[in-house]
Amino acid sequence: MKKYTCLTVLLAMVSLQYAQAAEVPFVDLEGHTRYIIHATFSPDSKTVVTSGWADETARMWDAETGRELKRLVRRSIFSPAGRYVRFTTFSPNGKRIAVGVENSVLIFDAESGEELRTLERSGISALVHTATFSPDGKKVLSYDGLRIWISDAETGKDLTMLVGHTNSINSATFSSDGKRVLTSSQDSTARIWDTETGSANFGKELKQLGGRLDSVSFAAFSPDGKKVITRSWNDVTIRDAETGEKLKTLRVPANSVSDRHRATFSPDGKKIIAGAWDTVVIWDAETGEELKKLETDTTGFESILLSLDGKKVLALLYDNTARVWDAESGEELKKLEGPKELETHGSSMHIAFSPDSKKVVMVGNNVKIARIWTLE
Repeated sequence: MKKYTCLTVLLAMVSLQYAQAAEVPFVDLEGHTRYIIHATFSPDSKTVVTSGWADETARMWDAETGRELKRLVRRSIFSPAGRYVRFTTFSPNGKRIAVGVENSVLIFDAESGEELRTLERSGISALVHTATFSPDGKKVLSYDGLRIWISDAETGKDLTMLVGHTNSINSATFSSDGKRVLTSSQDSTARIWDTETGSANFGKELKQLGGRLDSVSFAAFSPDGKKVITRSWNDVTIRDAETGEKLKTLRVPANSVSDRHRATFSPDGKKIIAGAWDTVVIWDAETGEELKKLETDTTGFESILLSLDGKKVLALLYDNTARVWDAESGEELKKLEGPKELETHGSSMHIAFSPDSKKVVMVGNNVKIARIWTLE
């Protein structure tokens, strides 16, 4: 009888431990010695790479366990001072990782961690803001304050440069077929470029889309490449990507969010999402009809994202939490609490969905911990 009693107690203890473990919705990535400014998931959602701005390292982690797998950029006594790691991004097939280090983009093999090549930039405004791979993974787009480069991802050779903006570039992205690039700038324009024609050194500008008097803070292609949206403070403009004709203007509530005032299409291209200080708005992309408003009664939004499956909306708030809503019903699904360190070191800084839409990663301003939540 005692044996059965002991076994019952043991099973109960195991069950309790399992239940407690199941209740923990996150794992913390601990290892950076100074603060992190960016994190990105691999295409298969199994790993995360973090950018340690101040400790000058980029690190790869297991997204499930939080275990550090490898370091892509290492600080050593032989490294030049100020090798600040600004961003990381995966190629579409997950085999390459681009890491931004000051005026360079370093390309790594994701499996071995070996550095394959360096894309070096020079000039007054040569601090590289970000980089992205083309949809087929064969090219890398990177930009500094005024110039955009298209480079061969395999050889590192620069194929063309896009020049024309007269003030700082805010965003740059490939079309779904990789043949065009869309940029936005503080010079009050968005521009569409042909990356396959033009001179040997410069890409051809196809269209210049004028904004209002203020900066065009973000621009995006629709998934089919037939439309473009531009964001300028409190409005979102829909245009024909071929002719540049203005199709509709969507008004965003006053006091827009700070994360470069983004707007985005849903993955099926049928909806457009943008945010204001305390409101997320979802419109019908064809009619411009407002479909849903998601609001918070606590504090303002710092940034807003749509999951890649189009089913969830994620908002990063200034109270160091994040909220997840059902994009169709507007129901709040999750409230995500940031690391305690955020309470004393300032607001959260960056947040991202995993490609499978099941996880979220947050890094905080002046905090050396990244946190990954599992939503389902």
